[in-house]
Amino acid sequence: NLSNISLPESVTTIEERAFFECTNLECITLGSKIRTCGSQAFDLCVELFSLYISSVGDWCKIEFANPTANPLYYSNCFIVNGKKPNSINIPSWVSHIGAYAFYNYTTISKIGIPAKLKSIGENAFKGCENLTKVEIEDIAAWCNINFATENSNPLSIAKKLYMNGSPVTSVLLEEVNSIAPRAFIACSNITSLIADNSLHTIGEEAFRG
Repeated sequence: NLSNISLPESVTTIEERAFFECTNLECITLGSKIRTCGSQAFDLCVELFSLYISSVGDWCKIEFANPTANPLYYSNCFIVNGKKPNSINIPSWVSHIGAYAFYNYTTISKIGIPAKLKSIGENAFKGCENLTKVEIEDIAAWCNINFATENSNPLSIAKKLYMNGSPVTSVLLEEVNSIAPRAFIACSNITSLIADNSLHTIGEEAFRG
């Protein structure tokens, strides 16, 4: 019978299968303090279409155990400040995006990645089928992001990398020691790479595709 629920700020964890098979759940509001969602927490919540969150930054802090631990699996987008954004800029202070964070966000078309971001969890962008643009602030910072899996990197879907509003066609690396695994995977607009003798390591699948 549950159709609408608002979780208070005191909630930090949603346990495994907490809302499993709540087939009439249509709307949920999550507080800013949630940090983990257990496996299948929202599995079979097939009518869920309204997901309200406090901020994108707080959302990035949540670690989802699997795809259906994330209510986005069914809602396909979230509502923040009264809007359903199809273009998202990760706040500048965020250093980590949790596993499955944007899984199945089918309406997102652009993601902005800040220079302070250090890691992105497992399959964070899998299912974002309409994502076409990844905007970054600094190419050296991008080279050092730890992508847990192929679909942790939004480039694997978007295939287009931008910086300062322009497509990145030439990568110039100065005083960059390493390129992280999967850093430029599937990036179709790069035509050249120039690196100085500081570069010592290129990670697995860094330029695959």
